[in-house]
Amino acid sequence: MVFDEVPGEVKRLSIAFSISFLGSSMVWMFLPVFFEQHIENVFLVGVLTSLPALTTLFMDIPVGNLLQRADSKLFTFIGLILFSLPGIFYLTTLTVMMFIGKFIEGVSKTLRWESGWYLAMEDSNIENESETLGVFTLGKNISDIIGPVIGGILAFYIGIRVNLVVWFVLGVISFIYFHNQVGFSTDNSRKAFKSLIRKKTYSDDIKHLKENWQGIKWSISLIFIFSVVSSFFWVAVPLMLNDLGADYMLMGALFGLVAVPKIFEVYFGKIADRYGWLRTVQFFSFCVIPVLFITSFMENILIVGGLILLAMLFSTALNPSLHSYFDKCVSDEVEGEMVGFLELFKHSGQTLGPIIAGAVASKWSISTSFFAAGIISVLFFFLVTYIRAFEE
Repeated sequence: MVFDEVPGEVKRLSIAFSISFLGSSMVWMFLPVFFEQHIENVFLVGVLTSLPALTTLFMDIPVGNLLQRADSKLFTFIGLILFSLPGIFYLTTLTVMMFIGKFIEGVSKTLRWESGWYLAMEDSNIENESETLGVFTLGKNISDIIGPVIGGILAFYIGIRVNLVVWFVLGVISFIYFHNQVGFSTDNSRKAFKSLIRKKTYSDDIKHLKENWQGIKWSISLIFIFSVVSSFFWVAVPLMLNDLGADYMLMGALFGLVAVPKIFEVYFGKIADRYGWLRTVQFFSFCVIPVLFITSFMENILIVGGLILLAMLFSTALNPSLHSYFDKCVSDEVEGEMVGFLELFKHSGQTLGPIIAGAVASKWSISTSFFAAGIISVLFFFLVTYIRAFEE
């Protein structure tokens, strides 16, 4: 059977995420264009796009703490409920409501992803860890492919508002499915929440971070820089396509096409398990550099789409390897807490990426933001090369 060594609970978790993300992916990549139409300020669009990641910065450590003390599936369920709501706020087209919607996205993202990654890593075996993590993200990745295509067609013929309604409906279906097929326990949840107001809780977290820092500092640093580069795409890609004259249908088709590499993330995980996590990261990080630089000079929409497809292919190959490398570096006893710190650094990068992209686009042009992403990718490659040469 396919993926027969992957735990069934991880597969069901992937299905729940696929339903949830199908709704959001029908509109999410169009949101920078939608926001720009109502705000008319590219820099502010970048700030708005970065708000979910900024929100998570204040939640990563407390949520990581909760995962260590209560059932992680409970927080996945709460996150799925919250993730069904943002589209309703965007429907109003009011700036303040858009910010509230993005704030809710950030809260739900922290709960879903930290608990999801924790559950997948906890259930996996070291021999097939990257494969298991690839299956965990497989449902979301499939939705990222078909969602924009469907969303682009609906937005072109009916209007983008219908996509926001579908986001809510599928979000409701996803948390109902999760409740029925995966379930959760509320045992220790009250005690876990009470622990958040105790000073000792956070002093212990900092103590555990200091004790484990030498082991995890390089993996966290890599994920931070990777997050900066990957989050450039959230703003740069839709705005660049819009500048080149693409309508919603064409953008949806291109968004779906460039998301195709995500479906192969599980196979990149297998490659990394076989040939080495850092070796895989080094190879594909080198491949993405020229693609980003070339994209910054292109103005043909088909060529730009092809280059973005290549960039997404190489970036996708990095994700399971980076998380597996992190998991290798942290002990099981404090993994939940360290996942919180991992997400803190990841979301710091995702906060910076859209802001930098928006700032560069405001001062120069949206295509120049790809050049900036290329420069940061060079730094990433040099860092992983240094780690392989002197730290492994």
